[in-house]
Amino acid sequence: SGRLAHVSRWSLFVVPLVWFGYSERSQKSTQFARIELIASQMPDSVSAQYALGEALKDAGKLRGAATVFEKILVIKPDDSETQNNLGIVLARLGQTDRAMHYFDQVLEREPDHVEALTNLGLAHAHKGNFNEALRYYEAALRIDPYFELAQENHDRAVARFGSDLAEQRNTRAVELASQGHIEQAIDALYEALKVDPQSVAAHNNLGIILTGQGRGEEALVHYRHALRLEPQAVSTHVNVGLLLIRLGDFQQAEQHILQAIQLNPELPQPHNALGLLFGARGDKERAIDCYRRALNRDSDYGEARRNLERELGVSRKDTP
Repeated sequence: SGRLAHVSRWSLFVVPLVWFGYSERSQKSTQFARIELIASQMPDSVSAQYALGEALKDAGKLRGAATVFEKILVIKPDDSETQNNLGIVLARLGQTDRAMHYFDQVLEREPDHVEALTNLGLAHAHKGNFNEALRYYEAALRIDPYFELAQENHDRAVARFGSDLAEQRNTRAVELASQGHIEQAIDALYEALKVDPQSVAAHNNLGIILTGQGRGEEALVHYRHALRLEPQAVSTHVNVGLLLIRLGDFQQAEQHILQAIQLNPELPQPHNALGLLFGARGDKERAIDCYRRALNRDSDYGEARRNLERELGVSRKDTP
């Protein structure tokens, strides 16, 4: 019975659970009257007033409960449990912004308060801020991975909005990377994959950024995830090929680049990648031929032009 009462304090928008042992209306009425009498005789007792606030909340008498919790905060302004409960009551009354104020106050003193984190997540979800809601659910679950209310609401939000949330986080990651905030971009992409593990864009972008950070093996894992989800993605095959050239696996690199050319022979990027592969193998003539093929498909493709000029410059130096 204690667990049910405890859990009901944390649940913002769920109908309060019924306590075991008080199923009869008369028993409930007697118990409530007893709590009310004690509270009236002990107006300065935080515990007596708190019990009354809880009883009023569980009985659905939300305005009365709010009044009691507010009185407690006059006596004990920094009581986290009272602030958390007042936030719950206000949220149920539709006063979401005021509720969030009290949850924030709890978290200012106790950043690891899992109930307040979860309730703040629920409040954000109620306002339609699902990205923020997930952030608070995940914070609560990092502290207590078995906290059911956070897990249930996290899973519910992901089921309904996972792909949209992943897209938002992926977009944010691209913005962060373009501003030079690489580690934050990586974090945002991993957050995107938490809500949608099948986000091809997030896997691809992680591959690109991790490659740039010299974390090739990690990048390869994400590229291969992306290819399992979208086997005919030309750009991913090219990126994997380029990474494998860096890693010295020329055979696997060639397979991916040739696959990209087969999928779309008119794109210049795979031909440029094949040129880089031949250049890495020391085959200048075939590299030059590939760069020219890339430029035949897009004469403004600057990377292929630079690669061609580099190889031709080397060739002229080597020519007697």
